[in-house]
Amino acid sequence: MSQNSKIVYILLGCAPDSIAKTVLLPATPACTNRILGFLKKSETRGQTHRGKVNSLNVSVVPTGIGCPSAAIVLEALHRADVKTAIRIDFLGGLVENIDVGDIVIADSAFKGDGTTRHYMGVIR
Repeated sequence: MSQNSKIVYILLGCAPDSIAKTVLLPATPACTNRILGFLKKSETRGQTHRGKVNSLNVSVVPTGIGCPSAAIVLEALHRADVKTAIRIDFLGGLVENIDVGDIVIADSAFKGDGTTRHYMGVIR
């Protein structure tokens, strides 16, 4: 077993080839459960869930809340050769025209967490 495979297995409880190349990354159990309701032909291995959304193979890998826990999951996904990782979850807002359940696609983000700065030279 390769070093990368060992790390993926230790952190996510599955082999790298069990993870789709496109991954959705929810933080909360409520969001994870809601996303899993959209997957067809889903299967769970370790802490990952894999299935189809329409014809696209996707995995759902919960990260927990906060950048440090998300960074650990992203390190494992990088070692599993994942090509696309999409953060998805519930959010709060400061404007009244966004209702509970609305979908918001952010075009920018504030990086004041303390973890992101360690990856800024690596992120493309």
